[in-house]
Amino acid sequence: MSAPLFQLPKAQALNASANPVANAELYFFAAGTSTPQNTYTDSALSVPHTHPVAASASGVFPPIFLDPDLIYKVDLRTPAGVSFTGYPVDDVAPLRVTRATVAEILTPRTTQEIAAGVTPSDYFYPPGNVLRYGADNTGAASSTSAIQAAINTGHDVTFPAGSYLAQGLTQTLDFQRFKAEGNVRVIKNANGPILTCAGDDVELNGIGFRGDAASPTYTGDGVVISGNNPRVYNCGVRWISGIPLLATGAAVQIDGTCDIYQTTDAGGYDIVVGVSGTATLYHRVKGIRTSQATGGIKLIDTGSAVVSDSQFGKLFVDAGTSPAGVNGGNFTGNRILGAVSVELSSATFAGNTFGAVTITFGAGTSGHSLDDSNTLASGAAITDNSTGSNIVDLRLVVPTAYTPAWTGASADPALGDGTLIGLASKLGRVVTVQLRLIAGTTTTFGTGVWYFSLPFVPSTTQQAVGAAHAVDSGTTNVVGVCETLTDGTARMQVYFDAANAAGAAVPFTWASGDELRASVTYYTA
Repeated sequence: MSAPLFQLPKAQALNASANPVANAELYFFAAGTSTPQNTYTDSALSVPHTHPVAASASGVFPPIFLDPDLIYKVDLRTPAGVSFTGYPVDDVAPLRVTRATVAEILTPRTTQEIAAGVTPSDYFYPPGNVLRYGADNTGAASSTSAIQAAINTGHDVTFPAGSYLAQGLTQTLDFQRFKAEGNVRVIKNANGPILTCAGDDVELNGIGFRGDAASPTYTGDGVVISGNNPRVYNCGVRWISGIPLLATGAAVQIDGTCDIYQTTDAGGYDIVVGVSGTATLYHRVKGIRTSQATGGIKLIDTGSAVVSDSQFGKLFVDAGTSPAGVNGGNFTGNRILGAVSVELSSATFAGNTFGAVTITFGAGTSGHSLDDSNTLASGAAITDNSTGSNIVDLRLVVPTAYTPAWTGASADPALGDGTLIGLASKLGRVVTVQLRLIAGTTTTFGTGVWYFSLPFVPSTTQQAVGAAHAVDSGTTNVVGVCETLTDGTARMQVYFDAANAAGAAVPFTWASGDELRASVTYYTA
């Protein structure tokens, strides 16, 4: 330790005539006493001076170093032991300039810290910096109390680069910000959420929250936000057994990532926005990524939500209780690797790439759009139980073979060695079907009128009419029409006059080698 150099309390040891006093003596005592106290010849405080310290014949004292931890009483005397006028001087403290004393002068305790009852442990760091309150950025010891102290001050909370162990942090003030300075990880070290935010307009920026391991020891969610207008920028939450990021307020903004969002629950979701029973609007999720198809995004009773430019697993637009104002949202430019289920109306999908997943539009919903800008992997399947939607699967635009079912009103025909083939294409809600039946030697024709199945359920309000042509072993040609049914089944009938639908004896008695051809274009339900 380097000690400061002593300077005389008075500028120089002078007599009444202002002349130096030869062989003057300096006595150093413990403050308020007559007990001698050491001074030193060197800054390392290794060699004590003799006591008293004597001046030279010209009144010059040697260098004198004081112990910075001690307070002195100083007496300047003549060689005859008479104190100079004004001496002794008590409570002489050496000037001790340290990192701590300078820091306390430059960044003193703030009014917010005083109001919150928070006393910094290291004034070197500015207010709100978690190291100011004793946080450990090596990850060796818990930083929960230090980070909580920083939050409680109401200052913006800053995290210097490093790893921090914490759990159960709570935030309640509006407009507070949490900012990373470099690569920051806040690691769960107990059960329950790492951070719960209740204030409005709270911002998290650049922080990676995570569990303690890929197979986490501790249970519970990661970050839980209940306030409105939160902004989560360039963050990530991984290795969480519960929900990594749960936000239940309005106008949630999640933008960018410094890490993935990942739950270890195979049936769970990485990001959940909204709460059942309350319509929350104007959410934005952009540029995030998750690590697996089993996680993903869940939106509950949300309206005007936009998810864009992201990669994630499942997508579930949950109807909850469907309060007024909710809708399916807008999904643009995403890579979607898990199953998609939409339970709210008016969802729009554009420019997305889907894996080999199922995409389901729920019954009772309407007005969806999945246009031809989307790309679906081989093996992807769309189930559209909605009404009035425009669902375009470009894979179906190219005519694709399907096998129609052939049934009778009273008894079903049996194809035997005959041939029945269908060809269908679909663009949005428009379906075109071609069908050809060739009776074989073992074909039987059932009883009652015939029905032929269609690949998609036609409109229940508008019957579509197409062309039909029957050939009696190449000798007789009969022209008719085919019509879709409006009873909610995927079927059509063939007619050759107003009263007679095709059957075993209509338009002639069917036998081996006879053919029926039909073509119709219709709207789906």
